[in-house]
Amino acid sequence: MNLTVLLALVDRINRLILYLDDFDKGFAGDDDLSKRLAGMLLTWMQERTSEVLIIASANNIQWLPPELTQKWALRRDFSR
Repeated sequence: MNLTVLLALVDRINRLILYLDDFDKGFAGDDDLSKRLAGMLLTWMQERTSEVLIIASANNIQWLPPELTQKWALRRDFSR
């Protein structure tokens, strides 16, 4: 399932918890695809009208693009 289809489905369901496991692995590369995915996710997060709680786990948050960690306003870091 691609990200566009997933986000459209989440919007249709409306109220849910979206859990993104190993979120950092999708951004491990420094390529155009990673940048497009981050941009798509950020745009959706800003423009969505659905009530979605997003929870993501990551082993290496340094792999995440800076705009995701800043714009996404990670509330808590539960790393040890």
